[in-house]
Amino acid sequence: MNLKQIVFILLSVFSLTAVGQTKKVAVWETKCSDNSLRPIQKTMVRGGMETSVGNTPGYEVFDRSAFDVIMKEHHFERSGAVSEAEIKELGKIAGVQYIIVPEAMTDGTDFYIIVKMLDVETGKFGGVHQALCTPTGSDIYKACEKLGAELFGSSYGVSNSNGNRSNGNATTQRGQDFTETAFGINMKMIYVEGGTFTMGCTGEQGSDCYDGEKPVHMVTLSNYYIGETEVTVRQFMKFITETGYRTDAEKDGGAWRWIKVGDEWKWNYVNGLNWMYDANGNVRNSSEYDHPVLYVSWNDANEFCKWLRQKTGKSYRLPTEAEWEYAARGGRRSKGYKFSGSNSINDVAWYGNLNSSTTANGKTHSVGTKTANELGIYDMSGNVWEWCQDWYGSYSSASQTDPMGPAAGSYRVLRGGSWICIAGDCRVSYRNRTNPGNRIDCYGFRVVLH
Repeated sequence: MNLKQIVFILLSVFSLTAVGQTKKVAVWETKCSDNSLRPIQKTMVRGGMETSVGNTPGYEVFDRSAFDVIMKEHHFERSGAVSEAEIKELGKIAGVQYIIVPEAMTDGTDFYIIVKMLDVETGKFGGVHQALCTPTGSDIYKACEKLGAELFGSSYGVSNSNGNRSNGNATTQRGQDFTETAFGINMKMIYVEGGTFTMGCTGEQGSDCYDGEKPVHMVTLSNYYIGETEVTVRQFMKFITETGYRTDAEKDGGAWRWIKVGDEWKWNYVNGLNWMYDANGNVRNSSEYDHPVLYVSWNDANEFCKWLRQKTGKSYRLPTEAEWEYAARGGRRSKGYKFSGSNSINDVAWYGNLNSSTTANGKTHSVGTKTANELGIYDMSGNVWEWCQDWYGSYSSASQTDPMGPAAGSYRVLRGGSWICIAGDCRVSYRNRTNPGNRIDCYGFRVVLH
């Protein structure tokens, strides 16, 4: 056998080994942004994803204990609260090709799992995949098996005890706007094509920015849908009628209004106020059922989303702060406006009540009656503040993919300004925050769907 034949054989063996090489996948510890999970449930999700990887031809799970040792030795936080660059670095140290990052939450009835996977070589995350199931061990494992199939492009034909509920988008045609008609709710959802954008105090915001809007940073988002308008009184009424749910205002006996007392404007707690009332403290009549619902807390808005998930089998929730800002800026169609859809706030927003140059005249207005933004979304500047999913936290300059916000916190994020706000508070990058149980005369919300 000559040297040329030996080299040919070695190259052939190397080629066959490379083609058939098993790829190693590590699974990050399960994150929970609202602290709703028990430790055993976090372990179930991680274990379910590891089992799913192990059952996928061509992939193997990187030993969990070895992965945790590496994290400890190299001083990585085990909470998952590290940057994407650090996750990539950890992957290289461990010698794995992919890292799966799972997140989950539950209300005791439904269990909601979100996963994304980092390609260590490119340093980029793939799309976000989500599943809805019950919080029982068998259903969690089946949902994880389905998510693994989606991540690796295979199919097991998995279903759980809730039929198609583990597939949040089973009945949604991707890439097209649609109207959610469940229980007559008639909520139009606008398709938002994912992309990369600069989040925070960008140039068109001028000198109006606050420190909380800095530093600017690059964010990459997957495709999603967002409500064309804020949730209306009529739509919220469907939820209350169907469930008998009592809002925080109803349970506590009142809510807050911005009232002028003498020469001074201030917040006043008013007994009896709840979602059925308008900004001036009067019970809504039917002609105002297309106004955005008011006096709802983050807790109330989240319960509405849970109800939609249960009734439709789709993965409805509140928007993340990044999803909200990307949609407000017009997504891939963005023209770089200061407000959502225009540099002229009067064109797109009901705002302000303290002087004659503002448009709201001391009240909310019917949704969708100002000019829409580049994506066809209304009222993302003004009318009511909109709750986001995230806990409030400081920005990082690091690039991020599908960020979900801090894992814990004291305040939830609100975006968009309201009928009561000055123009500067209605900018696309402006951030507000408050206690998740707070409810006042200018707080509302809209929903997203993945």
